[in-house]
Amino acid sequence: MDFSLIVLFFIVSAGIVRAEFLENWMYDRLLPYSMAHMSAVSYESNLLLFNGSNALSSSHDEILIATQSGSLGNLSSWIWNSKTPEKLIYQNVVRKDNDFYSVGGFYDQMYGLWKSTNSVNHGKIDNLFFDHWDPQFLLPEKLALGKATIIGDWLYYAGGFTSYSITSNWKNEIYKAKINSDGSLGIWSLAGTLPEPMCCFGIASKQNNLIIFIEMPVLFLNSHNVLNIKIFNRFF
Repeated sequence: MDFSLIVLFFIVSAGIVRAEFLENWMYDRLLPYSMAHMSAVSYESNLLLFNGSNALSSSHDEILIATQSGSLGNLSSWIWNSKTPEKLIYQNVVRKDNDFYSVGGFYDQMYGLWKSTNSVNHGKIDNLFFDHWDPQFLLPEKLALGKATIIGDWLYYAGGFTSYSITSNWKNEIYKAKINSDGSLGIWSLAGTLPEPMCCFGIASKQNNLIIFIEMPVLFLNSHNVLNIKIFNRFF
């Protein structure tokens, strides 16, 4: 491994987490059809939605786009943009400049028979359109519901698990792939590990910091209990 661990913070709190407050949420624009489990990425003044599925567990391979305008942040009508190479849900789509990367996810099948994948694809946006996507080196294992982020010239994928089940094998590995000058990715390798196996978390990157946010109920079966907030911060 070619990274240096500088510091690791572990914070557990059952109290109030202070942050800058958002204003009230306002209705903006309906999607063209009911959908969930999609990935959303901002690009310039546009919001792009990738894949997703409907209430009948039928997944999409479409990319939708809406343009933000005005001081209130309103969106234009959603329009069809192009297609993704695979019908996936819970995949991660992240971008660096004009390069977009779709990492991992589930093949959404009827009756909840979801199968995770290790596929990775690269698409380059040009005039707000994706002409094609190119397959990249596969993740070392089939993963979904982990989180991807970009720090510098490296794409990271952390955590996740391998199948849709409460008893699934949750993962704590953090994998990395070099982003080449043409936008393609190098071979994935192990960058480090999370403090514990996890999935369904939030992730953010700031300079060389990788920050993981988790919210877990005190009692698993009662979501009305106070949440334990865990924050992990790792420097690469």
